[in-house]
Amino acid sequence: VFTTAASDERKNIVLLAFETIEKIVRDYFPYITETETTTFTDCVRCLIAFTTSRYNSDVGFNAIAFLRFCAVKLAEGGLICYEGSKEASDQVNGDVPDNHTFTDKDEHVYYWVPLLT
Repeated sequence: VFTTAASDERKNIVLLAFETIEKIVRDYFPYITETETTTFTDCVRCLIAFTTSRYNSDVGFNAIAFLRFCAVKLAEGGLICYEGSKEASDQVNGDVPDNHTFTDKDEHVYYWVPLLT
């Protein structure tokens, strides 16, 4: 819906849709990445659609900034799963354990593909 709204003929629709997707990405990023890879890919495609906004260059620049935001969150370990239940519960509570025991899940690589493309 938001990807379609990015190319709408009406400026107010484009601006409202971008404000909404901006809030979703900023406030709910962990939920976007904890589901399926396709959810994150759809989010990236939506932001890319806003980069070519013909009504407001600020929307395009902000969309690029949010693509960077997604990359920074991924780089900070937004998708890293910790082994063991104690570490996982610490991560959910915001406490990152000192001994980083990361799992080797290839699926995390797939989150970078839409951003790098």
